[in-house]
Amino acid sequence: MFFYISKILSYILNPLAWIVILFLLAILVKRPATKKRFVTIAFLTLFIFSNPFIGDEVMRLWESPITQLPEKRYSIGILLGGDIVTYDNATDRLIFRTGADRLLQTIDLYKKGLISKILISGGSGHLLYKDRTEAAFIKKFLVGIGVSPDDIIVENKSRNTKENAIYTIKIIQEMNIKDPALLITSALHMKRAKATFEKQGLNVVGYATSKRTGPRLKTFDHLVIPSATTLKNWDLLFHEMIGYGVYKILGYC
Repeated sequence: MFFYISKILSYILNPLAWIVILFLLAILVKRPATKKRFVTIAFLTLFIFSNPFIGDEVMRLWESPITQLPEKRYSIGILLGGDIVTYDNATDRLIFRTGADRLLQTIDLYKKGLISKILISGGSGHLLYKDRTEAAFIKKFLVGIGVSPDDIIVENKSRNTKENAIYTIKIIQEMNIKDPALLITSALHMKRAKATFEKQGLNVVGYATSKRTGPRLKTFDHLVIPSATTLKNWDLLFHEMIGYGVYKILGYC
């Protein structure tokens, strides 16, 4: 049920949807004063949620910091799936998505000998095509570039962060690994992911990737020019903040 609720909320918590609704209301209402009010609110909402400077400053407060390479070697690195890769039937190719930085950072850690094994946690995030698991696609790619199959563990049942933690911890316990695991996920998701894994009883060290904010800019375009990317980032930020809040209320993290 939580999986389906999260999908519904992802559509509701979308600033672009709010802006469209406001403009539609402005078209539908008859009273000129009310129409003007809706148009004004719509443009104000559009300015706030498409402004790169405002978006970055809020995002900066939530994202986990990017750290240097770990100084010690970890027995296992947990790579959380989610918008990393999908499969294209027409071309029989893997198509990499916006979350691919997590995968690249994991490969870098493995090649440098900083993680001995890679545990990929991620089932299907689709309401349909439940048999298409991201973890299986990622393993196929890793093996193709020379990573030993013996060093790859696949957890392909999970559909959210709580399930990531539950199924992953079970695997690690069966492997009898006692030392902390390196948790690899996006800077935006790290706060909820780390808290959820620790709530389930696994000692993890966070390794954040895919940071969306860079150095603080005060150029004209960053301060004034609207950005479609910023609108999308707000959508992702709201989704993560609400997810963290719900997890807190339910006792998941």
